[in-house]
Amino acid sequence: MLITTFTFRETFRGLRCFPAFGLLSASYRWPRFLSRSSVMNNPIKTCSKCKKTKPVENFHKHKIEKDGLKCWCKECCNKISQKWRRENPKRIRDSAKKYRVSHRGEIIKYSKQYRKSNQEKLKEYSLLYNATHKEEKAANCKTQRAKLKGKLLLRPCGLCGATKDILAHHDDYKNPLAVRWLCRSCHAGLHSILRRKERKIV
Repeated sequence: MLITTFTFRETFRGLRCFPAFGLLSASYRWPRFLSRSSVMNNPIKTCSKCKKTKPVENFHKHKIEKDGLKCWCKECCNKISQKWRRENPKRIRDSAKKYRVSHRGEIIKYSKQYRKSNQEKLKEYSLLYNATHKEEKAANCKTQRAKLKGKLLLRPCGLCGATKDILAHHDDYKNPLAVRWLCRSCHAGLHSILRRKERKIV
């Protein structure tokens, strides 16, 4: 006969519930340690970072942990993640660029499938963008015509020196022929920085 009881112990991660077994059969599989949240009607857990007790819904899942949840709450994890991203923008850009290069085929395949299955959605977005960004649209059209007529010549990326996937970046859309040549990755990174600056100003 197998008798199972539970004992609560204070650990560095807060109050935890541990199983205490009586007789065990040879075929019995030892379960993982259980947290207090798994045996209570109102599941809660204490964050080891902010020391606040919160519902388990405020914790990300984590297979390595004994109770299957991270020891830090979502709010603390988000703060640490945002701080790291602010302090390491170059590492994030390099990692994203490396991923795009090594998974180029997968990204192209996914993009084609997405465009094919979301044609109406993309069409609506394009119409909305053109209606709200008339100056940008006009500048891009003038740039394309200048490229076709040979008035603008493609050059390597002004930031990384790449020679493939080159796009024209406008610092001022009122001067459509005053462009900076950037590769797709650097162009996306530059616009990401500009968007963050705009959000801070607003």
